[in-house]
Amino acid sequence: MFWIVLIVPVILAGLNAWLAHLKGYNPFCWFLAGGVLGLVLLSCLPFVEQEDKAGTGGRRVLGNVLGLILSGVTVFALVHLFWPQYFW
Repeated sequence: MFWIVLIVPVILAGLNAWLAHLKGYNPFCWFLAGGVLGLVLLSCLPFVEQEDKAGTGGRRVLGNVLGLILSGVTVFALVHLFWPQYFW
């Protein structure tokens, strides 16, 4: 059971990074982006090349910021879950 708890989040993080790379977003921003929730949000985002033909990079920046925010929330939740004494 321990291995499942350890391996599944690593696989989900890898899938997030891989899908972000395929869609044109920064994989490092999406690596820790909430597991299944991150995959769902990332799959709803459009491909950068298709949507950003003007060359402004607005879609890419917005997607990367969303990934960073979701990754930050995930890290905060994990720290709060495993080390709650730092919050009270």
